[in-house]
Formats: sequence, C-alpha cells, structure tokens
Amino acid sequence: MNTRLLLIYILILLSGCFGSKDNAEPPTPLVEFTPTLTLKILWTADIGSGDDIGH
Repeated sequence: MNTRLLLIYILILLSGCFGSKDNAEPPTPLVEFTPTLTLKILWTADIGSGDDIGH
C-alpha cells in the first residue's frame, strides 16, 4: 500500500518536468536611462575572506 502511494506521488511530481510547451515569457528589453542621484559610500564592513570555512 505504501509503495503504491509512493509511486503515485513520484509520478505526479515527475509529470511536471515533462511538459511539451515552453510557457516562459521572453525577457523585457532593458531601457536606457540617466541616473538622477550620485551615491556616496558612508561606511564599509569586512566580512572576512571565507577561505577558512573548510569547504
């Protein structure tokens, strides 16, 4: 019984991976603009190198 439910669950999940249509919308083209503000760095923070994490 549990094996059948697991198989049905897996088949339902995998059925979403095999669609025939591409429903993705094409990206909108970027527009040119001129910045209206100039930014000034007020502070910075050092978060370390990340080399000693052990990955």
